[in-house]
Amino acid sequence: MQFDIAKDILKGFSLPTQPSIISSIRNVAPNLELMANIIEQDPGLSAAVLKVTNSPVFALPVKVTSITNAMSLLGIEGITSILNAAAYKRVVGGFSPSEELSAFWHQTTIAAVAISAVVRQLNIKSSIVTVDEAYCLGLFHHCGIPILFKKHPDYFDTLLSADHKPHEQVTDIENRAFKTNHAVLGYYIMKSWNLPKVLCEVTRLHHNRQALENLDKLDEQEAILLSALKIAEYIVDESTDLSCDKIHSEWQDHGTAITYFFGISEPDLNELRDIVLDAVEEHNIKSY
Repeated sequence: MQFDIAKDILKGFSLPTQPSIISSIRNVAPNLELMANIIEQDPGLSAAVLKVTNSPVFALPVKVTSITNAMSLLGIEGITSILNAAAYKRVVGGFSPSEELSAFWHQTTIAAVAISAVVRQLNIKSSIVTVDEAYCLGLFHHCGIPILFKKHPDYFDTLLSADHKPHEQVTDIENRAFKTNHAVLGYYIMKSWNLPKVLCEVTRLHHNRQALENLDKLDEQEAILLSALKIAEYIVDESTDLSCDKIHSEWQDHGTAITYFFGISEPDLNELRDIVLDAVEEHNIKSY
């Protein structure tokens, strides 16, 4: 689908508005004390920050017990990523409680843990990509799905029953059925929330064949995050958990290009899989 056409189609959707607390926090940045004071006024967001900070995502050596401490360790961008993710779930979570969306929220969290582990394990320079950026991308890259589900309650059934073609992406099926797709919706949602440009772009491209086959032609940050996301999705078998298991696996089409980009072999990938799955298991244990 052409991007300009998709932009016009989005006029029929009600995109979620970023809560005012996020802009309030941004207005007092970089004063960590004032930012912490604002966050602490919201018990839900405070709990979300501490939970994620102490999760396997960041693998901190000590337990963080205060927002101020969390901010000093993760920095403004790291904390903002966590707050945006928690706020988005709060805003969108009330749309329509359902088994399908419960699976969605669970899987996006798993994807965030997985991509964070991939970035950390591959020792990617923090000056290029940070763990908190990877975590935020994992949580947001499918943020358009609940919006599609809100407008089209048969969304998940449509994916399962679609007469899809070989090598067809989920976005192709969405474009046919709904005249737009979750990658485009996600891009506009993230852009309206002032998330980093690189995260918006990777979300827009994460099912794009040309981008996945020509990673070396992308911006370095975009290429690294897109490749790390696809490895994470492959390892945790995201398509199955999101009820899209009938769709041809992207990994079969693009896996070779992705592993070549990172310069990792099949044994390297197997080792990485074990590490990522251990991180996911640890997260699941700590979540209960």
